[in-house]
Amino acid sequence: QIRKGAIIIDPKSNSTEKPGYAENLANMLKADGIDVTKITVGDLEKVPVSPKEFVFGIESAIIRTIRHYGLSGSRIENAAGVWLDATKPGKARKIAAVGLRIHRKVSMHGLALNVNTDLDYFRMIIPCGISNKGVTSMQKELGHAVDLQEVKQRLILEFETVFSMRFEEHQAI
Repeated sequence: QIRKGAIIIDPKSNSTEKPGYAENLANMLKADGIDVTKITVGDLEKVPVSPKEFVFGIESAIIRTIRHYGLSGSRIENAAGVWLDATKPGKARKIAAVGLRIHRKVSMHGLALNVNTDLDYFRMIIPCGISNKGVTSMQKELGHAVDLQEVKQRLILEFETVFSMRFEEHQAI
């Protein structure tokens, strides 16, 4: 059985973070049958990057993660996320989406790396509003299911490398 997974990054900040937000989100995801890993970091405000650099860093961590599995990801100008065959007309496929919103100096960000994703869902929508490019998953590209926990651990390692920071702890919850 293929499981869905999520990583929640809890900033462990006393500033504008809503108390219990990470726990409430984790409980919602678990109720939907999603495996959740919570990561606690120190003060994220110490990461001196602009919003554009932050998205670039998230994309870089994903690119480094999928490279570990033999996949070559890249970016497309004005289309956030990570793509395979980005420069080949008619062949570009999105393997990861990235989103960022900043409100009152608080960022809400997320990423979706398609690991063992059922791609049939994407036939019913126009993913990210982009109709002339495809969507793919690690499983589809590699021809076999990929261990989700292993991908999570690799992604955490690559985040630490790209942002030159260490996560204090991470645990399945």
